[in-house]
Amino acid sequence: MTVRKISKNTVVKHPVSVFIVMSIFISWLFWSPIIASSVGLLNKNIEITSIGGFLLYIIAMTSMWIVAIPLIVARQGIEGVKNAYKDLFSGRNKVLWFFVAILIPIVIEIIAPIIIALPTGKLDLSGLSWSYVLFILVLGIHLSLVLALGGTGYALQLFAEGRGRITATLLTSTYTVVWISPMYLDVILRHPGYPVSWYFLGSTPALALILWLYYSASHKYNL
Repeated sequence: MTVRKISKNTVVKHPVSVFIVMSIFISWLFWSPIIASSVGLLNKNIEITSIGGFLLYIIAMTSMWIVAIPLIVARQGIEGVKNAYKDLFSGRNKVLWFFVAILIPIVIEIIAPIIIALPTGKLDLSGLSWSYVLFILVLGIHLSLVLALGGTGYALQLFAEGRGRITATLLTSTYTVVWISPMYLDVILRHPGYPVSWYFLGSTPALALILWLYYSASHKYNL
């Protein structure tokens, strides 16, 4: 009885810390083989388009969801999870919201390399096959569901407590950028040798989309 009480109080008392640390740790942990492959630390080339890379990506990019569910259960019980799923498909996150969320991997994996290559004038689009674009679109669909439950369905609620709409949006967006940054880091490592300012510029489309997603959803919490 005593052990269970301490465990519950620890989770409920520090949900923000547990959520941030665990979700980011899992994300970076499962991205690390892909990143290590990009810098030549592994003999085997691992890309997200390979079976192994895809599985690593799925686990890494589901970590926000994986960590959110037990924290929701700790705070609201099984009913809280049911409500989270209900909210996911109730239309609170409108069709436009999901459309924008789906675009995030596209702007990181496709648009960012284009922006990064602009200073040289040697833009190479030969690798943009229809199959690759479709693959990135599938990643976007998966990510949109994760962000709906783990992002606007949980993280935003945590950061919104006692804060205004803009502050909650900025805090949740900052967390999400750190959580998803291995994807963009992998893009940078695969496109080396460009001006640093262009790498920052390449990240702005994804940042803008993430800010919009959380700001547009924050009205649910009467901020």
